[in-house]
Amino acid sequence: MATSAMKTKSSVKDTHTGKQKNAKGKSKVDVPTVGKGVHRKLFAGAESDDLDESDSTESDLGNDFHDIQKQSKPSNGGKERSSSKPLKDVSGAAKRRASDEADALEESGSLEESDTTEPDAFEGFDEDDEPQQDAGKTKKQKTLGKSKSKVSDVASDGKKTSKTVEEVDPKTAYVKGMSSKEAHARQKVLTQERKSAKPNADGIQRTKKLWERLRRKSHVAPEERQALVTELFDIVTGNIKDFVFKHDSVRVVQTAVKYANRELRLMIATELQGSFLSLAESRYAKFLIGKLLVHGDAAIRDLIVPEFYGNVRRMMKHPEAAWLLDDVYRGVATRQQKARLLREWYGPEYALLPNSDGASVTSKLTEILAKTPEKRAPIMRSLKESINRLVQKKTTAFTMLHDAMLEYLTNISRGSEEMTEFLEMLKDDEEGDLLKNLAFTKSGSRVVCLSLALATSKDRKFFLKIYREIVPMLAYDVYAHKVILAILETVDDTVLSSKAIFPTLIGKEAAEMEKKVMEAFPHPIARRTLLYLPCGHTTRLLPADVLELLNEVDEARQVTSKKDPTKRHAELLEIISPSLLTMVESHAAMLCQSHLGCQYVSEVLLGCVGEKAKALAAVADLARGDPNQPDHLAARPAAAIMMKKLIREGKSQGCRGIDEGRRNTDLSSRPSLTSAVQRTASINFHDILYERIKPHLIEWATGPSSFVVLCLLESGFFSDHDEVHHELRANRGRIEQAAKEIPPPRAVERVDSKQEKGHKRRKTTTKSESTGNEGAATLLRMMEVFSSR
Repeated sequence: MATSAMKTKSSVKDTHTGKQKNAKGKSKVDVPTVGKGVHRKLFAGAESDDLDESDSTESDLGNDFHDIQKQSKPSNGGKERSSSKPLKDVSGAAKRRASDEADALEESGSLEESDTTEPDAFEGFDEDDEPQQDAGKTKKQKTLGKSKSKVSDVASDGKKTSKTVEEVDPKTAYVKGMSSKEAHARQKVLTQERKSAKPNADGIQRTKKLWERLRRKSHVAPEERQALVTELFDIVTGNIKDFVFKHDSVRVVQTAVKYANRELRLMIATELQGSFLSLAESRYAKFLIGKLLVHGDAAIRDLIVPEFYGNVRRMMKHPEAAWLLDDVYRGVATRQQKARLLREWYGPEYALLPNSDGASVTSKLTEILAKTPEKRAPIMRSLKESINRLVQKKTTAFTMLHDAMLEYLTNISRGSEEMTEFLEMLKDDEEGDLLKNLAFTKSGSRVVCLSLALATSKDRKFFLKIYREIVPMLAYDVYAHKVILAILETVDDTVLSSKAIFPTLIGKEAAEMEKKVMEAFPHPIARRTLLYLPCGHTTRLLPADVLELLNEVDEARQVTSKKDPTKRHAELLEIISPSLLTMVESHAAMLCQSHLGCQYVSEVLLGCVGEKAKALAAVADLARGDPNQPDHLAARPAAAIMMKKLIREGKSQGCRGIDEGRRNTDLSSRPSLTSAVQRTASINFHDILYERIKPHLIEWATGPSSFVVLCLLESGFFSDHDEVHHELRANRGRIEQAAKEIPPPRAVERVDSKQEKGHKRRKTTTKSESTGNEGAATLLRMMEVFSSR
């Protein structure tokens, strides 16, 4: 038996045939694994080097091994089967049934021990034997082996018992064999233990409890809120840095800053002094800086912003700190602080020595180059590199970047290589994110407008292609609407520009046009784009800064544009006029109800070209009826101004109007009707209006809109002067009465300055704005002038 065992140990496997070869080189059939449990231990024990050949146990084991080998034959291509008993040479369903019965017996733990096994015969597996025994396991056996392991214990009476040992994964809370509910409970316990092991765990846990109550905007009494804030500050004071760099506890500090008073906020900012750069680079702690700046004052701002000096280039490269720095630069920094931050774009010298002499600094590159012209090359190179770095990274929404680009653009020569490279950089972004972001800032919109003026015709078409998708957004923005005005002033192809802008600005169909125009004309920004072509460069529509920018564009385009500006303006006006006039014709009543609507009507009727008869008739029809009715057009001051402007055709000479803001009633200083310069009427609104108000002419002359009648008499184009003058003289008494009547006084509320703020006592006094109808009084004096001639 000992010899048999030794032969088994010395056999090796032929790697080519898959058969065992003994020491003499003869092939030998593979021995199948016959089962788990006791029989597998026996098989391993037969090959163990630790067994003594003279031991009776080894002899019995060897006999058993040979018996099993004779009774078992490999099946299914040599694949092994598991069984609690020696398998017979069976096939098909019988083999599978035998294997299933063996697995069931193994799972139930009811495997019987072999009679050839002695309790003390197995000493354990060697390291070299473990891979061999695992190789014989089936998939189901391996799964069972992972979940449970069976060990044999010898009871006091000598019998073996089976005991299940649970395996616990030290990295997770799940214990194999545990239910889901138990695993979740254990996970919570482990999580709490892990958190408790961290520094200031008790303090952080307590602050979270306070935060849950403090963060509620309502249902918290002021006294309770103040007590919670006080307790929070007692916990975090002295350990603030342990709280602010954690994503959960930093929110507690933010809420405390929100509801704290000035002294507590300043205390937190002082304790964090020296760490604001690290906070700015943190994904969550950066919001604490925002809270301090929003709810803080100038003292807190002056503690935070100087820590960014010398680190601007580093922060602009950081994905978190860049946005915070730009918010600080755009929103809270003073002019000197903004200058210090922007100067660091000009090179390391301005970051290391930002203000060596202690005087105020400027970020205007023109002034810096005027003082130190020898530094132009390194400054422009550093500025260009910083701009290109952000543009290549697709981070182009920073206001600081737009300011730097404007400084670069305004200090390079027209037509130079630097200018060409700059325009190419704008076009390299095929998606157009750079151009779109530039349009919505003050400096960026100026960069785009000047680039449009300096670019070639091909480059302008690229710009137009980018902006045609967002025309409505541009029109309603305080800075971006300048881009639309610059496009109208620079693009020579008026058909292309009109197709790109007008359909999206005012719509194509009637319903769409009505919606968009009705939304645009009362908007203080969008109306500039809508009325720019009828009005042109006028202070009635555009503020001084926009006019200044358009003048720069007009000057720069002289080199790059070939079309005459007057011709370009006329072509565009001819395209947009029909749509604007149609809106006046169909919605005159709605437009004339507001001041901005009346201004829209007057500008469109005076500035547009084409057929205006229907639109003029629609406006004049609103003047029909008794002007003394409260809902009549004459009762609206804005409508009276509109009609006077249409009668005078936009000219300021003639009758004194409320819109000029003058109070001079001296007729000697005005041009007489006979000496007025005769001009060809363009819209003839005075005659159209007179046909509507003729039945109620005296009511108009004595009512709130009496200056409309005065403008009719002073108009050089009005053909019915004599008829109107005759009607006024026939009703002179009514006009004199209206001129002398004192309108009912209105109550004027005044605040007593001696009263404290919040407890103002109002005094009601009466004040009369005038001593009578000034328009009627002026008509009387004009009638006297006519009578003396």
